Amino acid sequence: MLKQLVYRRTFCTPGTIKAAVITWFVTSIFVILLNAPAEKDSSTDVVTQELIFVEAKKDSHKAWCKPKTLYTGTRTSIQINLEEKSWTTLDEIHSDVENGGWSPHSCKSRQRIAIVIPYRDRERNLKLMLDHMHKFLKHQQAAYGIYIIEQVANTKFNRAMLMNIGFVEATRDSNWDCIIFHDVDLLPENIDNIYKCSDRAPRHFSLRPSQYRYRLPYKGLVGGVLAFTRQQFKTVNGFSNMFWEWGHEDDDMKNRILDKIGMIARPSLEVSKYKSLEHTKAGRNQYGKHLVVLSKARGFSEGLNTLQNSYRVMSREKRKLFTRVVIDLGDVGNAYANRIIEELDTLMPGAWQSLVYNFAKNNKNNALQEVVD
Repeated sequence: MLKQLVYRRTFCTPGTIKAAVITWFVTSIFVILLNAPAEKDSSTDVVTQELIFVEAKKDSHKAWCKPKTLYTGTRTSIQINLEEKSWTTLDEIHSDVENGGWSPHSCKSRQRIAIVIPYRDRERNLKLMLDHMHKFLKHQQAAYGIYIIEQVANTKFNRAMLMNIGFVEATRDSNWDCIIFHDVDLLPENIDNIYKCSDRAPRHFSLRPSQYRYRLPYKGLVGGVLAFTRQQFKTVNGFSNMFWEWGHEDDDMKNRILDKIGMIARPSLEVSKYKSLEHTKAGRNQYGKHLVVLSKARGFSEGLNTLQNSYRVMSREKRKLFTRVVIDLGDVGNAYANRIIEELDTLMPGAWQSLVYNFAKNNKNNALQEVVD
């Protein structure tokens, strides 16, 4: 265009030539900027090459996801199917699930969620839960992956330690926004119980399990289904690793949240009903109350930070419906209880009995500040 203007002098003045040059220059710069590659967002990079699922490419034109409507009207309860299916049948029913997870293609999920399930010897419960949870989370249009952290049967069960391990193993795979620790025997009954993390505080979901006649057992309850952002879990230093067998590890976590964050987020009571599946409970930890006192006396100084070199990954398998991580905790649990009373006496000689009594008396009333979120 510039050459044409120069050659046709009889029709152009110096002013029009100057204007044409400026227009051409500005237009060229604008085109270059439009075609420049966008800066890469490193915050969504996958930590390793081992993906849980193929994440859909980010599309600025996609709307935020909303939960699908299950029913017409206001009914939001989900029917619980207690028919046990074979693994082959489950794979066929959930044919759209790959490598233990799923993500929506037509919209953008606000958070990417890892479901971490501590597990041993409850295959029926696991099948029922996986069938239910995949349907539930897909209806909520969640981008998620499910991890089964399975302890081999050569030592006492340590649910809290398995959840710490689950956090480490899951976050090695991907930058999950939200990690939800989920008992294998609890199934959510309301689609409006949205599985997400709160930026304000850890979020407790299972307020009304059917085993307690759909009532909140006590205000300080944080067990069952509990969610953290990565930073929140690091802030409380994870769960204590001291709780072998069953009982009181959730009371210790409540104290950690109270000490480090000061509040707990919860959904409304109307949507927080859970079906409790039948199972045989593991042996109860006879030193549970002592351990809660000991953990608090230590200032919650052990937990996620002391996990290294305390377990061995026996196998890691990516199945269609979940990622299975088999863990060997060794024989440390078998001798662990014998050292508890000695350490308590060292820290608090002659006084720990009254401390344990006061804990048992007051712990249920020492509730966290609650926020509905």
